Amino acid sequence: MAALSIESIQPYNGVKTVEKSLRILELLLVAEEGLSIGQLVARTGMHRASVHRLLTTLHALGWVERPASRPVFRISLRLYALAHVFVQNYSLLDRLQPLLSELSRRTRETVHLGMLDGWEVLHINRVESLERVGVSSHIGSRGWAHTSSMGKALLAGQSDAFLQAYIDETGLPGMTERSITTPEAFWAEIATVRRQGFSIDNEEDAIGVRCLGTALPVAHGPAVLAVSITGPSPRFTLQRAYEFAPTLLELVRVRDVPWEIPVEVGTAS
Repeated sequence: MAALSIESIQPYNGVKTVEKSLRILELLLVAEEGLSIGQLVARTGMHRASVHRLLTTLHALGWVERPASRPVFRISLRLYALAHVFVQNYSLLDRLQPLLSELSRRTRETVHLGMLDGWEVLHINRVESLERVGVSSHIGSRGWAHTSSMGKALLAGQSDAFLQAYIDETGLPGMTERSITTPEAFWAEIATVRRQGFSIDNEEDAIGVRCLGTALPVAHGPAVLAVSITGPSPRFTLQRAYEFAPTLLELVRVRDVPWEIPVEVGTAS
């Protein structure tokens, strides 16, 4: 038998390395609190040295992170950049347009689509209010996640470890006197959003503006995209927001429709 050349071995080993790295990322994606090296060894069947080497590389490249408080690895925020690329390149915005338009038609208010970008919410699409006076933000604008309805909805789907990191890194800055600025209030709000399935920005990002939001469902992992209904608070009252919440949840949770985000987006978030 002829000896294998270096050229024939390297591509194969490279493919196997990528395969193993992706396997680790897939496991971390569905592990809300992260996984230790020992847990990854047990679940992948790889040698401990191989898992350690791959994690070291993924960490150095920014795809995984290691909390200072616990000896585990978890998915990093950098993967959200890949979700943004997916949204832009695969016409997902076009597929979501019927949902945004229907929400705006039913409420006559402005509807936004957004995603997490670091610790902020990035607005990536909108449908303007049908009323003569409405509230809107520019596509590409961003703000703190904990002061917006879309941000709260997306944060509620994250792990507690992620949320603690959010608190530690941002310090929960306030935008108005109604903003959540303490860890106790933050955790209570997250618990409410998780229980209800929707979130409300009650003039917490800007006085005179109220929003109702929810995350778009994914097959696995935390949600990547969220929608919000935004209106002037005198017209879009707190009562009206709560009254419309069941309809909002019904529209975004219908199965087998274009706005159900495929798992590939979640793995890139």
